[in-house]
Formats: sequence, C-alpha cells, structure tokens
Amino acid sequence: MRRAVAIVVALGVGTSAASCEELRRGLEGSPAPTVAPAVRTVEPDRGRAILSLGGDVRGRVTFVALLPPARYTPPSGPAVLGWRSERFEVLTIEGLVAAGSQRTSATLRVQLLLDLGDRLVALVDEEGRCAIRVGRADDRAIAGTMRCRRLVAEDGTAVRMRGSFEADVG
Repeated sequence: MRRAVAIVVALGVGTSAASCEELRRGLEGSPAPTVAPAVRTVEPDRGRAILSLGGDVRGRVTFVALLPPARYTPPSGPAVLGWRSERFEVLTIEGLVAAGSQRTSATLRVQLLLDLGDRLVALVDEEGRCAIRVGRADDRAIAGTMRCRRLVAEDGTAVRMRGSFEADVG
C-alpha cells in the first residue's frame, strides 16, 4: 500500500514541475499584473450650502452646518451629504455621485425640507428634475452646484432652486 501512494505522489510532483515550467515560459514577456487602488471613503466634518429659491417660495437659504454622518467616495461613488440652516431647514444629497454633471435618478436623490413659518414643506427629487455638477471631489473636499426645476411638495407647493454646496475635512 505504501508503494502505491509513493508512486502517485512521485507522478504528481513530476506533473507539477512540468506545469510550473510551462507557466513560467508563458508568463515571460507578459505585462506585470496591476493592483486596483483602494477605495477610500472621506468623512468631512464641516461645510455649507446656499440656495436661491423661486416659484411658490422665494428667497435665499444658507445652510450653515454639515450634518453628521457625512460621507463620500472620491472621485465617484456613494455619498451621504446633508446641511442644516439656522432655522433647521435641511438639504441632502444621497446616492451615487460622480465628478462632472449628472441628473437625479433612482440612484441619486436631492431632498429639501423648508420651514415656511406656518408649515414644513418637503421636496424630494429622484426623477431627473435636478442637475448636480460636482466640480471637486477628492480626499479633502467635495463641492459643486445644483439646479432644480419645479419640485412639487405633497401640498402642491412648487419650488425652483439653484445653488452651491461644499463639504470638507477640517
């Protein structure tokens, strides 16, 4: 029984050595393998956004603080960014964000919560009514502009907005 095992092992070693030699010859002249860079998520701790509003709600809203947890993956990838105003109105951008221009979709959403004094109005778009342009997305900051046409709240309030946003590591 031991002789049979030794013969099988010896045949296996010979086959492995021949296979390694063939592999070595096949790899000569081949380009060196490359390694994809590691994906890094950035967690900014400060930021601001400014929006000009038109339609049924007119005015300007300055969002003075970044809401935690804020995250993005430069230059493109998942992002969760939110800002609040002094009146605790909220602007958020969530989803797959890329450097350059893109429209809201099922994978990229803009939300705006406004305090109109007598009521709160929530506006959400994931239907392409908002265009977002990311001019900077690196390991220190993300910044860009947005423009939304006719977002309509459940109560019928229609709002247009345009503005800028930024979030960075302090």
